[in-house]
Amino acid sequence: MRRFLIITSYGKFNELPHIHGKILVAALLVSNGVRKDAEAVFYLKDLDKTVKIVGSRVKRLFPDEDSAIGFLKKAFTQGGQTGVVTRKGPRLLGAQLNWQKFGIKTWRVCRD
Repeated sequence: MRRFLIITSYGKFNELPHIHGKILVAALLVSNGVRKDAEAVFYLKDLDKTVKIVGSRVKRLFPDEDSAIGFLKKAFTQGGQTGVVTRKGPRLLGAQLNWQKFGIKTWRVCRD
């Protein structure tokens, strides 16, 4: 299972939406469809929110950046899409990732 962890903020997403769209497309899409063995996990620091997009369950994700930006905007604000799991705080990530592997001891290290 490939997991792509992106620690960002909703403010940065509004400033640079195309970067976030490129990250999502690169993490989950291949030339002939969606990677079934990948997940893109966005932690939004300013909203204290985790959004996980599961490649094996995601629907309506297309390779162009504009639709990826719209997909992310909807996932960040509304949620409820197929293949998108939204949780308040970093609890969604804690049990699934080995933070010491990345040199992160606590979530406080990641916060501003």
